[in-house]
Amino acid sequence: MPHIQLHNLSVNYGRLEVLKKVTLEIPDRQIVAIIGPSGCGKTTLLKSMNRLLDLYDDVSLDGSVAIDGVDIYHPDADILALRKKVGFLSQRPYPLPMSIYNNVAFGPKIHGLNGWGMPKNAQASPSAVGRPTLDDCVRHYLQLAGLWEEVKDRLHSPAVKLSIGQLQRLALARTLAVEPEVILADEPTSALDPVSAKIVEARFRLLKTDYTLVVVTHILRQARRL
Repeated sequence: MPHIQLHNLSVNYGRLEVLKKVTLEIPDRQIVAIIGPSGCGKTTLLKSMNRLLDLYDDVSLDGSVAIDGVDIYHPDADILALRKKVGFLSQRPYPLPMSIYNNVAFGPKIHGLNGWGMPKNAQASPSAVGRPTLDDCVRHYLQLAGLWEEVKDRLHSPAVKLSIGQLQRLALARTLAVEPEVILADEPTSALDPVSAKIVEARFRLLKTDYTLVVVTHILRQARRL
């Protein structure tokens, strides 16, 4: 079964029809790129997959979006669980007003994840007895986002002091730390320099072995690389 299924999905902002009867299947543990010119509805399509469209008053939606066979727009749907399961990376990163360390630790603390959200194959510190510590969690997800080596000596410095390329990777680490199954990325490299963009793309290619990634881009070359 595909991880995400959209069937006859239509979205309107007031009287403006943005999406019209979109039917799409997104496979598990793959990267799917959504490409197209500005204003064609790419971001709207992405936001429909974790109900971020609920934040807008003038949006109407018809059709269905199912994740693992469950309709996320059902009246009884658990929105908090959905947002944990489906992470979102915005075009421009917005760090929490706290340290690098606390940006990554924030999600596991709020969600009360067992073992601080660490996957079973993650390496715990020698002092940990059977259960990874919060320090292990922060280190693991910063490593997964390709940022650990650059920030390991300043974890308690304000996150806002990082470069924009580092902030985007911090946002990725923060997203991963709540153990999502799906990562939605809205033009995640458009504000980055070429070197930082290449690092983020490399991270995405590594992550697809464990996560489903849906990446919005208007760059055909990037879609091909991913």
